[in-house]
Amino acid sequence: MKSILNFHTSLYLLLHSVIAILVGIIFAIASQEIFGFIVLAIGLLLTISGIVVTWMAFSGKRTKTETLRYPALFQGILLVGLGLFITFNLQMMEKMIILLFGLWAVVAGGSQIYYGLLSKKNFRQYKTLIINGLLLVILGLVIAITQEKFVDLVGKIIGYSAIFLGITTFVFSIILYFKRPKTLSSNDLELD
Repeated sequence: MKSILNFHTSLYLLLHSVIAILVGIIFAIASQEIFGFIVLAIGLLLTISGIVVTWMAFSGKRTKTETLRYPALFQGILLVGLGLFITFNLQMMEKMIILLFGLWAVVAGGSQIYYGLLSKKNFRQYKTLIINGLLLVILGLVIAITQEKFVDLVGKIIGYSAIFLGITTFVFSIILYFKRPKTLSSNDLELD
C-alpha cells in the first residue's frame, strides 16, 4: 500500500512541477501581458457583478426591503460603469494601479516612520519600525517612478522562482519514485 501511495505522490508532484515550470516560463516571458490580462479580468468581473447587482435590485419580492432597492441599483450602476471604464482603458488603468500601489507603499512607510519616532520611549525596537518604513518608502518611490519596468521585474522574479521550484519539485518527485518501497510479487510470496 505504501508503494502505491508513494507512486501517486511522486506522480502528483511531477504534475505540479510541470505546471510550475510552465507558469514560470509564461511569467518570465510575458509578465506585462499577464498584468494586462489581470487588469482586464478585474474590469470584466466588476462589470458582470454590477449587472448581477442591478438585476437583483429589481428581482423578487421587496415588501420589507423596498428601501434597499435604490442603493443596490446605484451600486450596480457604479460597478458596471467602473468595470467598463477599466475594460476600455487598460493601459491607463495598468499605470494607475501601479502608481496607486507605489503611493500606498510611500504612505504606509511614512506612517511606520512616524509611529516609530513616536514610540521611541515605549518601544525598544522602534529602529526596526523606522528602517522598515524607510525601505517601504524607497520601494514605493521605485514602483511609482519605474512602473512598467517594475511590473516586468516582478513578473520575471515570479517566473524564475516558479521555474526553480518546479525543477526542484520535479527532481524530488523522481527521487521519491525510485526510493519507494518495492511491492512483493506473487512469485516471491510462493517461495517463502
